[in-house]
Amino acid sequence: MLDAAGAPVTESDWVAAQQRTRRSGWQSSLVGVLVVPALALASVWASGLLASGVLHWVLAAAMMVALLIPMIVVMLRSPARCSSKATPW
Repeated sequence: MLDAAGAPVTESDWVAAQQRTRRSGWQSSLVGVLVVPALALASVWASGLLASGVLHWVLAAAMMVALLIPMIVVMLRSPARCSSKATPW
């Protein structure tokens, strides 16, 4: 089997890539199920302390965006960093 650059891929490379993919999937799932709802609740709670009415929900949404963007960037960059480590070229 050849990779995108035409170099042969060994079975150990293939197994390692599959393990990284599974691990990344589990991490993303756990973050989505556990961390995101916790951040949502914390954002709504904190914005309720700071504002009321419509501004409360606008502030909650802004806080969610501010908290989720760094997490999304890390989740998108991690697989790219792992794949760049795996390929020697």
